[in-house]
Amino acid sequence: MKEQADDEDKPNKIVPADAGRLLRLFSVAFGPARLHSALGERPHSMKVKVHNVHVLSGSFPSRSEACKYTEAQWEPEPDRTVNDEDYAAWEDRNPGWRLHKDLGVFLDSDFIENIDGGNRYTHLEGMLAEKSQISLIEDRAGSGANTLVLIFTEALGGFEAKLASTPKLTYCGEYECKR
Repeated sequence: MKEQADDEDKPNKIVPADAGRLLRLFSVAFGPARLHSALGERPHSMKVKVHNVHVLSGSFPSRSEACKYTEAQWEPEPDRTVNDEDYAAWEDRNPGWRLHKDLGVFLDSDFIENIDGGNRYTHLEGMLAEKSQISLIEDRAGSGANTLVLIFTEALGGFEAKLASTPKLTYCGEYECKR
């Protein structure tokens, strides 16, 4: 009869479900560039030196409400007494990020900016390579927009992505930034 080795003698293995969770957590904690590097990959679009910005516009009651939509939101972490299943469910729910969910693309929040207030178009105009494009952006944004959301190409982590309007934001286009 063949003897089975004790569990203690077997190396720890990561099962596919855990691997996906670990990659997601690693990417959130350290950013997509480090994730690609750790995997020995280099996304083809990371080689491009173009610095563009995707502009979206929306109307929110306050800056705080805009940020609740455009930035990752975390539920309080469960205490140490919670079982593994409940903790895994918390990990799957967090962070909650409506913009990310609505766009359905990889996003790195370090390269996303909210601009509100009366000088939002002036602020954006200072970033654009072609200042004349600001009037097009204002037209596309509409008169009711009080917030601009800027998603720089670096936020896409080197992945190809086609951005579009969401239920709360109007997509105003992609524009080249000053170098």
